[in-house]
Amino acid sequence: MARCKLAVFSDGWGCDLEGRGIKQLGLIMKRYMVIETFASGCKEKVYQRFHAQGRMLPDGLTYIDSWLEKDGNRCFQLMQTSDESSFTTWTDQWKDLVHFEIVELGEKPPKGR
Repeated sequence: MARCKLAVFSDGWGCDLEGRGIKQLGLIMKRYMVIETFASGCKEKVYQRFHAQGRMLPDGLTYIDSWLEKDGNRCFQLMQTSDESSFTTWTDQWKDLVHFEIVELGEKPPKGR
């Protein structure tokens, strides 16, 4: 039988020690696919800001993983939060360089469907 490896911190946050994600205990965390399309000619500026300031995520918005489109003009980020409004705080810091599409993800359908 597999064991759950979860670290729980005093502030109510927990993280999966095997790297499968982070969740705030007691809240329903929804996952989102964030599709970032870099504004024309701004890819280098996006990376400069990222290296200087990081992702600039507000509390409660958690980055899980990301992938770049082959040509590098779009980034797909898997994120989670219990407060969808936290995306506005985050995207406001990047909207001069990036267009965002935020898609709430559902559960996988049962096998056989």
